[in-house]
Amino acid sequence: MPFYRKILRQAWRVTWDHKYLWFFGLFAAFISTGELEILTNVFTGGSEISMSGFFTTLKDTNVFSAQGWEGMKLFMVQRPDAFFILLILLLIFLALFLFLLWLSVVSQTAIVQNTANIANDKAASVKIGVQSGATHFWPILGFNIMIKIIVMLALAFLSWPLILGINGLDTLYVAAVYLISVIVFLPIVISLLFVAKYAIAYRIIKEEKWGNALRRGWLLFTDNWLISLEVALVFLAIFFFSSLLFLLIMSAIAVPYLLLLYFMGGLGMVFASWSFFVLGCLILFFLIAWFGSLMTVFQTSGWTYLFLELTGKGGSSKLARWFNQVAVK
Repeated sequence: MPFYRKILRQAWRVTWDHKYLWFFGLFAAFISTGELEILTNVFTGGSEISMSGFFTTLKDTNVFSAQGWEGMKLFMVQRPDAFFILLILLLIFLALFLFLLWLSVVSQTAIVQNTANIANDKAASVKIGVQSGATHFWPILGFNIMIKIIVMLALAFLSWPLILGINGLDTLYVAAVYLISVIVFLPIVISLLFVAKYAIAYRIIKEEKWGNALRRGWLLFTDNWLISLEVALVFLAIFFFSSLLFLLIMSAIAVPYLLLLYFMGGLGMVFASWSFFVLGCLILFFLIAWFGSLMTVFQTSGWTYLFLELTGKGGSSKLARWFNQVAVK
């Protein structure tokens, strides 16, 4: 598999040799929509059902009802100091959310831009990544919002059979409707995800306008849909096995660490055991964040290299080559 090995090798070299990209990967993960996220939602239906429950609960609180608004106005009149503090806290949370959104979009752009620069033997740095992210912020944000909305709508349609099943309809009927929904909507969602990846690359690397980037992303996908699917499956397999390996390593480290905490507690070293417990939780959190960042940079770089290959020399599907070899024999 020379074509795919080349892409994976280049993506890993970028990920490991340019460690400043890990910072971008940490925040790019917040906004990127991946194949694993879609498949998890499709085959569990958890997020859509949870979202439905969230909106139902929110409705039951009557926050947005006439009584809710009256209660809010009464709270403003009776406790203006508390209302002012609440308003300040809400503004702070809003500012943090907007900053995180900005940083996520900039980080996603920075990884793509720096990967393309490295592939073309151009300068790559944190400064160049941030500048590119600021320049392309609104178009890239638009692409991400578009794909998020489409994915949420499609997955919402997929969740209806599960909601019907919860409401007590026949299990066989629900399973049949859900299977048909998956067959219809899953290819659409996955296809749009690939189109968005290519459109983002066209905007950042080729400086295409928003509409033209979307059109060319669609054309690139339709011309290379089988390659795109194969690469996605390769990345899913790498993510699965690397996550399993990471979990095994963390488990191997955690067992003796927990035993140490147990013996420290048994010896009456309460403060020391709690300090080590908090330290262990912090270390675990940072390791998980590091692993997620590493995977985000690796996959984003891989898709960028695939884009450069397809728009350059082009590529051929492994499955298509295999069928051609079988046909010739």
